[in-house]
Amino acid sequence: MKTRILGLLGGIALLLLAGSAYAGGPGGPPPKPVKVFGTYGGTCINTSITFDGVNYAVLNNWTGHDNFGIYNGQRIDAYLMTPGTPCTAPDGTPGVSFVLEFAEFVNTYNFSNDQIWGYSVTGSICESNTTGSNGESNVYTILGGAGLFTGATGTVTIKQSNVVGTLYYAPYMPFPPYYLPQGSSPLATGLFCQVTGTATGTITP
Repeated sequence: MKTRILGLLGGIALLLLAGSAYAGGPGGPPPKPVKVFGTYGGTCINTSITFDGVNYAVLNNWTGHDNFGIYNGQRIDAYLMTPGTPCTAPDGTPGVSFVLEFAEFVNTYNFSNDQIWGYSVTGSICESNTTGSNGESNVYTILGGAGLFTGATGTVTIKQSNVVGTLYYAPYMPFPPYYLPQGSSPLATGLFCQVTGTATGTITP
């Protein structure tokens, strides 16, 4: 019996120690920075949203998992449409890079009110010249959040690989083939893609 009690107390102590890394209550220790690593998958689609009236944003929706739990997220990002330097797309084909104009995201954790949000003005995308493959890398500043993430700070780098296809409508060519120039279908109005990515950085909740 004594051994069971000691084991139970030891388990409680470990839980309390782990919890202290995420939040410091009134009079308690301040929250500690947490190194974050997560992966996610989802979709993206073009929108009519612009930050400057010129460059249209893409809407990303995803489900992922990191140190803080399972989350659903959304992001809108817009890139300057002036071609930059040559690059290599994730599938190995030659491409061209475009500089990020602005992006912002919100993640909602564990089916609760724990939300975190941030923005980015630092990053780029490499788009293949011949296929629908493209890859993004953007650095986000954490602006805060709700619940667990109220007052959160930090930086997170999101790297994402996309496969883009043109939207089609039957009886015209469906998806796949996943990449044809926009306008190849008489009724195509935009782009749709599947996405996978990683998020790494440091967050102080």
